[in-house]
Order: sequence, then C-alpha cells, then structure tokens
Amino acid sequence: MREIWEMFEEASEECYIDMSGMEQYPESWEKGFEAFKKAVESMKQENADAVQTLVELEDETDWRYSLTEWLEDYLDMMDMRGKYDRIEESVDYLLSAFDWEQDNELNLPFYKAQCMWNRGENQKAYNYCKEWNEKQPGNPLTVAAMIYACIHLENYEEGKQHAESVIKEKTKCDEDNDVIFTAAAKLAESMGDAKWKKSLEKRSKEYEDLLEKEMMEDFEDFEDLEDFDLPF
Repeated sequence: MREIWEMFEEASEECYIDMSGMEQYPESWEKGFEAFKKAVESMKQENADAVQTLVELEDETDWRYSLTEWLEDYLDMMDMRGKYDRIEESVDYLLSAFDWEQDNELNLPFYKAQCMWNRGENQKAYNYCKEWNEKQPGNPLTVAAMIYACIHLENYEEGKQHAESVIKEKTKCDEDNDVIFTAAAKLAESMGDAKWKKSLEKRSKEYEDLLEKEMMEDFEDFEDLEDFDLPF
C-alpha cells in the first residue's frame, strides 16, 4: 500500500515541477489522478469501509499528500486546458468513491455544471443544478449554482428568487453566504440592476475588510509571540 501512495506522491511532485517551469503539461496531472484512483481502489479492496470521505482518507494517510488541495489544482488545470470531458469523468468518479454529505469543500457538482456551461449546454446545466439543489436544500453552494444556471438561461426573475431566499435587505455577507453574494452580484449585473449590485458589493466588501482585519490581527499576535522572551 505504501508503494502505491509513493507512486502518487512522485506523480504529484511531477505536476508541480511542471507548473513551476510554466510548462503546465496536463499529461502529468492526468497521470497523477490515475495514480490517486489506483491508491484509493487498493485501499477499498483491502477494506471497503476503510474510508468513506476524503477527509477520512487524508487522516488515514496522515495528511501527507494534501489530497484536497491537489485535487482542486488538478480540476483547475483540466479546466484551464478545456478538458471538460476529463473533468466530468473525474468528478463522477470522486462522487461515487466518497460520501460528500458532510464534506463538500471541493464543490464537485459545480465543476461539472461549469463544464456544461463551457460547452453551451445551458439547459442541461440548469437541470443538473436543480437536481443538486433539491437533494441539498439550503446548501449555499447549490443556491449559488442555481443563480448562475438562471443567468446562463437569462431567467433572471427565477435567479433573483433564489438569491432573495437567502439574501434579504439587511443580510450581512459572511463565510456561509459569500458565494451567494458573489453569484447575486453577477445576476444583478446581468439584469442591469445597478442599485442592487451596489448594495451586494458593499456588503461583500465589508466582509472582505473584516477578514483582512482579522488576518492582520492574527499576524500581529504571531509577531508578539516571536518577540516573547522564553524563560530558558
């Protein structure tokens, strides 16, 4: 088992070497994903219940390989290269291999919908996002996806209904709804509603400023720790 994960580690390193050299060969990333699949399937053959989520897999491998970050980079690389069929195939595999009910950090269905939009399959993407939204009602990611799906179909009124189901006049932007604010601002722009767009962007900016302030405070706290003289 260790040898199989070492194969993935080597392939992963090759991917980032390509990126550092600005070559960005998609072949190395595809090779890396195949190595990842082989490692996962080997673990499941030994024990089908060994890992149910990607987080559990990260824990099982002692967080050695930064799998979540690598998979996100892999999908982004395939998107940059326009390999939409490859993305859909990979997303379908990941959705079937793991339980994503409590772990949706990668936002896999959104990658799949993006492929459909890039191919001009707007109605197909809408149907897919609608099904996703019905399966996970209240998920901010599915609400945002529905807004984008409506934008692509120029179904602005329905898109606004989805946005306003979460964002009220005095709703503040935060970590739970920021993706909806971003989608709603794009919708407002598409609709030509400058007043609504300005309101959304103002609240988004307030949240960004808050995050920046918190980051600066954390950095200052870290500097204070560095300056602290240890008593030994």
